[in-house]
Amino acid sequence: MVEYTKEQQQIARSLLKGPKTIEELRKDLNMPTDEILKHLKELIKLKVVEKSGFPTKYKLLDVIVNRVKSGKESRLSDYPYEVLMIIEGMSSDKEALEKQMQMLKEKIESEKGIDIIKLNLADVVKNENNFTTFISLQFGCETFADLIRMIIQYGPSSVEILAPQEAELSIREMQEISNDVMSAVHYYITLIVQLKQAMGKMAEGGHLNK
Repeated sequence: MVEYTKEQQQIARSLLKGPKTIEELRKDLNMPTDEILKHLKELIKLKVVEKSGFPTKYKLLDVIVNRVKSGKESRLSDYPYEVLMIIEGMSSDKEALEKQMQMLKEKIESEKGIDIIKLNLADVVKNENNFTTFISLQFGCETFADLIRMIIQYGPSSVEILAPQEAELSIREMQEISNDVMSAVHYYITLIVQLKQAMGKMAEGGHLNK
């Protein structure tokens, strides 16, 4: 099986949506033009991509697209799991929201054990009395346990598993997932109990309206 580079995988995923010019690929992938051209040249040699028309557009060969859509072609990824995750943010303070979400984006970029395919931070918009925005994260990971850890860590509002269509979990992996979920639940239950105790003490001292 041919092993594709990370950049070739990104280009192929972009072209799976439809033919694109070099400029369209550059905007979609945020990748230098010379890098895109270098990887396109290799993909053409591998008979994955072809070019045609003026201005020149690049596209995946029809046979590749059909095989991917029918599930008969292995994905252009080294990672068994591919996931699309949406992480939402809301605040009455626009600047605080922008700062917090940018910090979150940078934290995601530094995550170990995942392959970031696409990471976008949307513009902040006003919604009634609050400001809202979201991070769209598409990534690959080695195990289902890695996916669960990302969900626990970032609390997304939406998770879509793009691949695989089917999967088998070992007892060891199920144990890892169970331990991660148990630890997270225990942590949040402890916080809730501590918060209730603090509020109770404030109420007893007359600092909180009942």
